[in-house]
Amino acid sequence: MPVCEIEHRFSTGENIVQLAKVHGVSQPTSIQVATRNAKMIELYQQVRQTLETLRNRKTSLGVVSNLPGWLARPLLESNGLNEYFEIVITPCRGLPAKPKPQGILNALEQIGHGPNASTWFVGDGAVDACAAEAAGVKFVWASYGYETRQPPCTSIAVEKFEDVLLL
Repeated sequence: MPVCEIEHRFSTGENIVQLAKVHGVSQPTSIQVATRNAKMIELYQQVRQTLETLRNRKTSLGVVSNLPGWLARPLLESNGLNEYFEIVITPCRGLPAKPKPQGILNALEQIGHGPNASTWFVGDGAVDACAAEAAGVKFVWASYGYETRQPPCTSIAVEKFEDVLLL
């Protein structure tokens, strides 16, 4: 499949990791496609303003994603979001993907926090909820995300990105 076709399919919302696997696209080409098209991916409203407010409040923020690191980090960087996060955790050898809790626990350890009453994990699916529960932190379901059914163990649901400011 030509790179331009992969770029088109990625820009319409198809999963770049799956596209790469199915069509034998190399990791460097996938990174190039993803970063070149990342600006075309529309962020949720108020993302930058919300992250800026959280930073001004001195809120520690991290990302725990099931995306591979070779994709998650360039996507954050190309959208200028990496500066808001102290840590980005992705699955790797010895650190399993969610729903295992190790990613969340690793992020908390690196940020210098343990699971406690003020720790929230925001996610949009059941694997996120399961990981948060196993890590001993409260789960905030982003109802505007991928999954449309509220996962079990949800502490609170938010309807838009900036609602995390109310936590």
